[in-house]
Amino acid sequence: MSLSNKRFYRGAFPLLLLLTTFVFSFRTLAQDGTFAPTLPTEPSVIYLPFVRVPRTTPVTLIYSGSTWKFLDNGSNQGTTWRGLAFDDSSWSQGPAQLGYGDGDEATVVSYGPDPSNKYITTYFRYTFDVDFPGDFTKLNFYLLRDDGAVIYLNGQEVVRSNLPAGEITYQTVTVDTMNLVIENMFHLYQSDASALVSGTNVLAVEVHQGSSSSSDMGFDLIVEGVTRRYEATTHFAAIGDYGEDSNQEAAVAGMVTNWNPDYVITLGNNNYPAGEQSTITANIDKHYGNFIGSTFVDTRFFPSLGDHDWGDGSIISLTCTGSDCTGPYFNHFDLPGNERYYDYIKGLVHFFVLDSNPQEPDGITADSAQAEWLQDALASATEPWKVVYFNHPPYSSGVYGSTPALQWPFKEWGANLVLSGHDHNYERLVVDGFPYFVNGAGGRNIRDCGTLIPGSQICYDTDFGAMTITADACRMTLTFVTPGVRVPTNNPYIDTVLLENDFCP
Repeated sequence: MSLSNKRFYRGAFPLLLLLTTFVFSFRTLAQDGTFAPTLPTEPSVIYLPFVRVPRTTPVTLIYSGSTWKFLDNGSNQGTTWRGLAFDDSSWSQGPAQLGYGDGDEATVVSYGPDPSNKYITTYFRYTFDVDFPGDFTKLNFYLLRDDGAVIYLNGQEVVRSNLPAGEITYQTVTVDTMNLVIENMFHLYQSDASALVSGTNVLAVEVHQGSSSSSDMGFDLIVEGVTRRYEATTHFAAIGDYGEDSNQEAAVAGMVTNWNPDYVITLGNNNYPAGEQSTITANIDKHYGNFIGSTFVDTRFFPSLGDHDWGDGSIISLTCTGSDCTGPYFNHFDLPGNERYYDYIKGLVHFFVLDSNPQEPDGITADSAQAEWLQDALASATEPWKVVYFNHPPYSSGVYGSTPALQWPFKEWGANLVLSGHDHNYERLVVDGFPYFVNGAGGRNIRDCGTLIPGSQICYDTDFGAMTITADACRMTLTFVTPGVRVPTNNPYIDTVLLENDFCP
């Protein structure tokens, strides 16, 4: 697992296979109509045409930190600068990140003579070679931009980010200005690969400011060629501690619906306050019913149990006899296995859902029957991504804090990440090199983060939200977004992290 600047192996030149074979002559055996090969007295050697082994894994065409040509004089370059034939020999050059104002730039570019009236647009060009463009079905663009950008491949627009529709000129300002978090994120965009050509290609990027008084600008880009085997992507949403019929739940649910994810997973506490049958329709179906199917085969909604689904105070909604449990949650959802913990596969992702509650009859410690099931299931999984999720966080800076009983050796067992809820905020942690996410701001209420524990990378307790997650075979992008319930905002993207697995070389 690593961040976005990991360098993949880049196939240099196609492999050529020289195959040698013998020519056989055949004679007919009239007796039974069969054929028998006989070797000629002087075997002939046949040289078959050169056979190229096609690329079978994604190929990084442009790495983070690459050296770009750039023009930072505030001029109007029109459209010719985007194409292959343009002469950029007089432009400056330097490695990314390129920009000014933040202090983290590898190359500082000019904003002009007047700090109160900075240039709106800065131009960038990068030339690279592709031997066989037909190897690639799609292109992934991981774009860091402050504030917005348009990407052109061989003169054809392939990505537009945070800029209005219609014609873009050198004085066009962005739709939104970026905050300190989002301006340092790599945002994933994808296009088909039809604009690639055999031989020399040029990528041209124009980065625009939100205003002439903007304090900073930044740019970096990763471009990845996606081969046929890896072209599929999976897009899902993750919500936690959401199940209370309220304006904030409605706002988060509306945002999630607008994302149009393939499916939704929940990190517990689906039905406040006590998991009763009488509150299910208002708390769950009213807001997420369009994702919920009548059977597991046709559903797009995959919940995990939270403490409030079991009950609250004197109200006990779920009861068990041995390992057999009944109650409103089990009646409402059609889930596999024992319905408390289960696994399923969606495209490139293998999900493992746990019950983190003390009432779980198969236990919640690392030596429990539930943990043994997880270890065996992870060991036999072959999908590129293995995601574990449940309610109580193993590590958290929130009000409830960490749950030592659930600090299982997820990394050693083969998981790629853990998602949880319970604490009503958003937090990203890295513990012993393994990523944990707390996402419990789905609608119930918001609680303070508290003192950050070791490993905490960011903790957000200002507003409600959910996570939008996109994965291909090699990379997963996880973003926490707020609809701006408590604090209206034009910068809803609170945190984004790009993870890489070891599936691709």
